[in-house]
Amino acid sequence: MALSNEDIIELYLTFNTTESGLEIIEFVSWIMMSVGIVIYAISMFYQKGLIKYFPGIFSLWFVFLFTNTEAIFLNMSAALNTLEHLFVLISGAFFALGAAYEYYTIYLKSSGNVGGV
Repeated sequence: MALSNEDIIELYLTFNTTESGLEIIEFVSWIMMSVGIVIYAISMFYQKGLIKYFPGIFSLWFVFLFTNTEAIFLNMSAALNTLEHLFVLISGAFFALGAAYEYYTIYLKSSGNVGGV
C-alpha cells in the first residue's frame, strides 16, 4: 500500500509540530543531562576544582526541564518559555563567573603575573 503525497504531508505535520507534545530528543537529552549532573556531583567530592562550574551546569539542567514541561503543559507555555530563557541567561552568567574565578585564582597563584610571566 503506497502513501499519497497528502498522507505523507499529514504524517509529517503530525509528528513535527511542537504543539503535539513532548519531543523525544529533548526528553532523552534531559535524561542524559540528569545522569551527567549526578556523575559531576560525585566527581566534585574527589576534585574540588569542579565546584565552580556546577551552578552553570545545574542551570542548564533547568533549561531542559522547562523546555520539556513547556511541551507538556501548553496552557503555561508562556511562563515556562520565560523561565527557560531566564535560566539560559543565568547559566551563561554562572559559567562566566566560574571562568573569571578560575582566571583570578591563576592570577593570584602567579603572584600577580598573568600566565607566570
